[in-house]
Amino acid sequence: MKYILYRMQKQKIQQLMKRHLNISTRKKAGMLRLNLSRKTTHGHSLNSLHISEGLDVKSAFLHGGPNEEVYVDQRRGYEKSGREHCVYKLHKALYGLKQAPRAWYIKIEAHFLKQGDVEDLMKKFKTSMIKEFDISDLGYMNYFLGIEVTQGNVGIFICQKRYVEELLERFGMSHNNSVCNPIVPGTRIDKDIGGNLVDETYYKQIVGSLMYLTSTRPDIMFATSSIIKSMSRPSKIHKQIAKRILRYLKGTTDYGIFYQKGAVGGELVAYTDSDYARDTEDMKSTTGYVFKLSSGVVTWSSEKQSIVTLSIREAEFMAATFCASQAIWMKRIL
Repeated sequence: MKYILYRMQKQKIQQLMKRHLNISTRKKAGMLRLNLSRKTTHGHSLNSLHISEGLDVKSAFLHGGPNEEVYVDQRRGYEKSGREHCVYKLHKALYGLKQAPRAWYIKIEAHFLKQGDVEDLMKKFKTSMIKEFDISDLGYMNYFLGIEVTQGNVGIFICQKRYVEELLERFGMSHNNSVCNPIVPGTRIDKDIGGNLVDETYYKQIVGSLMYLTSTRPDIMFATSSIIKSMSRPSKIHKQIAKRILRYLKGTTDYGIFYQKGAVGGELVAYTDSDYARDTEDMKSTTGYVFKLSSGVVTWSSEKQSIVTLSIREAEFMAATFCASQAIWMKRIL
């Protein structure tokens, strides 16, 4: 069935489409870090790096079109007189559609393949992009999707210091005392840990903000992923644990990742481990891994395993398998 009907009412979408059509593709922050590390390691001139300049495509999703026929109801209160039963056919992949990210990816990928993006064609590439899309030339890159990029003669440093400071101010933690770690070692966070319930929206805002911060802060990845499962019924204890992470950030606002130019050794090294049966609710273990390329880490993760393992060794094998899959993917890119 190639025809798809979407009903957009009250910001909810009722989707009638085949599951395989609902495949979205998005650029991972790990790709940015991987490119930064690879370029600086090989001693490329920072002024010639692909990622040393930025382009911002305005209304990016609107440049892509859905491959299927998509219809939406008329907006309530704005129906055409005498044609209230009719629907609109979309010619652009609007924000909110399941296909929108993939439609934009297909559009920009086709343009990249047509133009190329090697260093000696960078100027031509930027010119072609500006002709094809409504773009703002950001020039020498120092800020990218909330990530501060400091480029120097010895390498590249990325952090989110400005974002951390805004985060602390937003949640009233700017004047709190800092702590030495984001979570007390050995702490187990249950979904229903007890205690009085707190504002769910406020708690979700803290957790969501912390998750975005993990783009450059692997040191809070484990603690942040541990408090995600309690977002449906957060208690006062959950809130205190989340605020401890903020207090840790208070003393580490300038932490980030440094990629040294011309660093010795370009091997991709991975470290992985598991925490057996950490979740007391379903007894599933937690997998953690971090990948380092030359001088800096490029990708990391901390997430619950999909199955219940019967021993510590089995949990570690599961973690190693997950890490190996990531390594194979990264090897293909390199």
